[in-house]
Amino acid sequence: MTQWKNFSDERPPLDVQLRLEVKEKDRNTDTPEPYFGKPLFKGYAVFDGRYFYPFGLMHPLPIFWNGRLDAFGREDVTARYAPWEDEE
Repeated sequence: MTQWKNFSDERPPLDVQLRLEVKEKDRNTDTPEPYFGKPLFKGYAVFDGRYFYPFGLMHPLPIFWNGRLDAFGREDVTARYAPWEDEE
């Protein structure tokens, strides 16, 4: 079973293959139907200490920690990661 960790709570390990999910924060809209944030990125990436690099690409994702989580130019996001585990 995958053990997810929040990016803002704990720094990801360096140069390790990770599952990465970034989405808008869930919001309470004071209605019977809550608003669940839309996914912005779901995939696999490697963290180099500042940026996440998706597998097969040389350019980093616009997701980084600079005192706060900044992803795709937005502050209303959450990110979580888990080590890539081969399920063979």
